[in-house]
Amino acid sequence: MFINALAKSTRKALEKLDSSLFFKISGAYLAGGTALALHLKHRYSEDLDFFTKKDFIEETTIQLIDKLGNFQLNRADWKTILGKFEDTKFSLFYYKYPLIKKAGIFLTNTPVVSIEDIAAMKIAAIADRGTKRDFIDLFFLARIFTLKEILEFYDLKYKNLAANKTHIFKSIIYFADAQDDPMPRMIEKINWEEVETFFEKEASRLAKDYF
Repeated sequence: MFINALAKSTRKALEKLDSSLFFKISGAYLAGGTALALHLKHRYSEDLDFFTKKDFIEETTIQLIDKLGNFQLNRADWKTILGKFEDTKFSLFYYKYPLIKKAGIFLTNTPVVSIEDIAAMKIAAIADRGTKRDFIDLFFLARIFTLKEILEFYDLKYKNLAANKTHIFKSIIYFADAQDDPMPRMIEKINWEEVETFFEKEASRLAKDYF
C-alpha cells in the first residue's frame, strides 16, 4: 500500500491509532478515499473515515480516542463520531453492511477495506450525493473493474441493485452537485471533462443490459 498518498498529518494520526487498542476495541476498518488512495496511489487524501459493524458506545470510544492524541469532537450522534484527530478529519460510523472481501492490514493493526468494497461504497455515495472526489475515485476503479462488475459488487454488498438501478444510472451521469467541488490533489493527472464523458458513455452502453 502507498503511504505516500497520505498527507503527513494523516499519516501521523493513523500511526497513533494503529499503535493503540483503537481497532481491537472498535472493530473499525478504514474505508473511503483514503483507503482507495492507499491501494491505488491515484490522488492525495487527508480524511480518516472508519466504519464498524460493532455496537460501540460513543462516549467510551471518544474517551479512548482523546487519550491517544489531540481530538476535537465536532458531533456525536447515535453510532456516529465526527471530529478532528491530530489535525486530521476523523469519522467513525456504525455500518451494518457486510464486507465483500476480508480487509487487508496496513502498518501493524489497521484494517483497510478491499477495493471491491470501496467500489460498492462509491456507487452508494454517488447515488446519495456524488462529490467530485467520488466520481474521480470511481473513474479510477473502473480502470481495474468494468462498471458492470462494480455494480455487481454493489449488489453483493447492499442486495438492492434491482430496486435502485434506475436511480443509480441517473446518479452516475448527474454531475450538477459535483461541478463546484474543488478538484482533489491528484497524483495521476486527470481532467474533469474526461470523467464526465466516461460515465455518460458507460451508462448509455450498460443501460441496454439492465433495462
